[in-house]
Amino acid sequence: MSALQKIRRIEKYFRDPAVGDGILRPPASGEACHNIRSALRLLNYKVASGDLYDHNLEAAVLAFQTDNKHTSQDGFVGPRTRRLLTIKLLEKRGEQPFRRMTLPKGNQPPLVFLSYAWEDAERVNKIDQWLRDHEIRVERDTRDFLPGKKLPQEITDAITRADKVIAVYSFKSRERDWPRFEINIAEQHEKIKKHDLLIYLILDDIPLPKHDPHRIAVMAKDRTLGDVGRDLLKGIVGLKSKPVRYKYNENESL
Repeated sequence: MSALQKIRRIEKYFRDPAVGDGILRPPASGEACHNIRSALRLLNYKVASGDLYDHNLEAAVLAFQTDNKHTSQDGFVGPRTRRLLTIKLLEKRGEQPFRRMTLPKGNQPPLVFLSYAWEDAERVNKIDQWLRDHEIRVERDTRDFLPGKKLPQEITDAITRADKVIAVYSFKSRERDWPRFEINIAEQHEKIKKHDLLIYLILDDIPLPKHDPHRIAVMAKDRTLGDVGRDLLKGIVGLKSKPVRYKYNENESL
C-alpha cells in the first residue's frame, strides 16, 4: 500500500459522513469525534475520551493546528486538518486502529457519567460493566480522567458531555467532597439543559439529600444486579415498564 493510499484510508475515520460540509465543529458528536480525540492523545495533546465535539476538543484541535502552522487555525476539523492529523499520526505512531463509524450521527447509545465514593468502587465496578454490556457508554474517573488536568474541570467536562449522571449514594459517599461536588454540578446542568440529568442509585438505607427528597431513585439494597441495572436503564433511556395484566372477574364485588 502506498503512503497516499494509507493516508486516504485512515483520514476517513476523522470524517462524519452525516455532516454535509464535511467540517466537524461544536456541538457535533459521534465516532469521528471519538477518533479525533484518540489521535490527538496519541500526539500528546491533553484531551479526554468521549464522542462529543465540545469546546475542550476545539481548543485541542486549535493547538494542534497552531503547533503545525496549519493554514486554517479555527479549531474545526475539515479536509485539510484531517489530512494533516493523519500525516502527523503516521509519522509519529504508525498505523493505529480506530473505531469504525457504524452508528448514524445522533443515534449514539446514551453516555452516562458515574459519580461515587472510592469506598464503593467494588460495587460500582459491577454497575459499570453491566451498563456497558447493555450498550450504554460509561465514563468514570479511573478510566477517562487525564493525569495532570484539574479535577473540577474534568468533572465538569464529563457531566457536560453526559446524557445522564448516576450518583451512587451511600453512607460512605454522602460526606465525601467530590461526590457532593459532582451532584451539585449535575443539578446546575439540569437547569441549563432543562431536563432531568441526575439519577440516584441508593446502596444503603440512607435517605436522599435534604434538598432533593422527592426525586425518584433506584434502590439497590437486597436486590439483584440485573434488577437494579434494568431500573437504571429505564431512567437512562426513558423507557416505562410495560403494563401488567391483572386478573379480575367483573361479576364479583370490587
